[in-house]
Amino acid sequence: MNSTRTPSACRVLVVEDDVELARLIGQYLTEEHFEVEVTDSGDGALQLLGKQKFDVVVLDIVIPGLGGLELCEFIRSEIDWLPTIMITALASLSDRLRGFNSGADDYLVKPFSLAELSARITALARRGALLRPALLSSGEVSLDPLTRRAWRNKKEVMLSEKEFRLLEILIRKAGYVVTRESLLRSVWFDSPSVGLNIVEQYIRRLRHKVDLPFARSDIETVHGRGYRWRIARLVINVD
Repeated sequence: MNSTRTPSACRVLVVEDDVELARLIGQYLTEEHFEVEVTDSGDGALQLLGKQKFDVVVLDIVIPGLGGLELCEFIRSEIDWLPTIMITALASLSDRLRGFNSGADDYLVKPFSLAELSARITALARRGALLRPALLSSGEVSLDPLTRRAWRNKKEVMLSEKEFRLLEILIRKAGYVVTRESLLRSVWFDSPSVGLNIVEQYIRRLRHKVDLPFARSDIETVHGRGYRWRIARLVINVD
C-alpha cells in the first residue's frame, strides 16, 4: 500500500491490482494535489475504509478478494453514499449497466487518460455528500433502496438483489402494468443467456416472500401484458 498525504487535499482511495497502473494513478493524482491511498484488493479496501474517511473511491471491477461490484455495493449500503468511479477493461453496455446498478457514480473504460480520471474525481468531489435515496412505501410494504432492505407489516422480508430490484420496479410503477420485457431489460440487462421465463420464476419467488406469508395477493399477473403492483399508491419519504 502506498500513501501520500496533504492535509487540505481531496482524499482518494484507489483499488487496483495492476501494480504499474496503480503506481501511475497514485503518482499522477498526488502531483495533482490529491491525497491518495492505494490498495490492490477488495479486502485491503475494506480495511482502509474502516479506518479513514475518503471523498472518492476509484476501483477496478476485477480485483482479488472482494470484487469491485460487491465492494461498491458494500460502500453504498454501509458508508453513507461515498462517490465511486469504476475503472475497468469491461466495456460492453451490460458491463456498464452492472457497474451503475451496483452503485457506481461514474464508469471509465481502460485505457483512459489520467487527466480525465482526475477531472472526473474533481467533479464528484465538488458534489460533496450525495443525497440518500428516498424510502419507498406502498400499503404495508416499505423499501430502502440504499440498503436493499424490505419490510411488510414492519417485519423484514429477506430478498435477493434481483428480487429486490423487481419489487422496487413494481412498487415505483404502483397501479400500472410493467411488461415482462421491461423487467427483463431492467434487471437482467438483456443478457442473451436469459429468457422471459426467468421473470416468471422470480415473480413466483417474490409472491412466496412478500404476499403469501401475509395472506395478500398484491403482485398481480395481467395476462398477455405483464405484472402490476395492485396497490395504486406510492409514498416517497425523503426525510
